[in-house]
Amino acid sequence: MESATLERGKIEEKDKEIEQAELKHKALKEQDSRIDKKILKIQKFENFLKDFQVKFSDEYPDLTEITTRYNRLAAEHRRLESRHKASAGQTESINN
Repeated sequence: MESATLERGKIEEKDKEIEQAELKHKALKEQDSRIDKKILKIQKFENFLKDFQVKFSDEYPDLTEITTRYNRLAAEHRRLESRHKASAGQTESINN
């Protein structure tokens, strides 16, 4: 009887290990899927930039110029949005 109990304990332990391994495998598959999606987005963006460069090659001879300009414009946009929100808060406090 005691050996049967030990055997059941070992089986339960192995079942737990298998369950943990399956959970880890599922998490890794999800991570792999997210990475694949991100790679696809980056490739699409890169193709867009290349097409843009071809269309406007006289203005943007290099892809880095396009991304630099985009980053500069995005940063300025964020700065202006934060200033707008701050000024809206000041306007509300003045109105009250």
